[in-house]
Amino acid sequence: ITEAFIASEEFSDLQLLLKDQIPKKETQKLPWYRNVFRSYNIQKNENPNDEWPVPRFSSSSARSPLIQWCYLSSRNVRRWLRSPLPLLLILGNSVMYGIVLALLFSETDNSQYGATEHVSLFFFIAVVVSALALSYTPQIFEERPAFYRETSSKSYHPVVYLISMVSV
Repeated sequence: ITEAFIASEEFSDLQLLLKDQIPKKETQKLPWYRNVFRSYNIQKNENPNDEWPVPRFSSSSARSPLIQWCYLSSRNVRRWLRSPLPLLLILGNSVMYGIVLALLFSETDNSQYGATEHVSLFFFIAVVVSALALSYTPQIFEERPAFYRETSSKSYHPVVYLISMVSV
């Protein structure tokens, strides 16, 4: 390894330190050192010469938002199928709240009293929707590390990630 550093022009400080340890004859026998440093520079995304230009991408993500949404939606569907208990609880809550709402507000009419019932129906539905959203909170906390990891690495756009979670 030290021979490779000495043969390189980049590591001149190291050449000064190790110049007496390896004779010049040995370093001249090994022409493959240039290729080693070329591949090293390509891995670091540096431009070693004009043959290897630095790649430029047209967008910040590798796939279009529609493809990202398809991948994330299929993953969310598989997650729900693998652990169906939270899904069944959410569906059970929805059915129960639907029956309660139907029984409470089945006698509404167009009178003054019925108009106040319509307003109370709106607020009651808001409470029901917020209760259903709270039952989804544990799933969000389970998904949070993956969300941060995949959005920070720009694998998925954060808006597409959230839309796929909500749509499934």
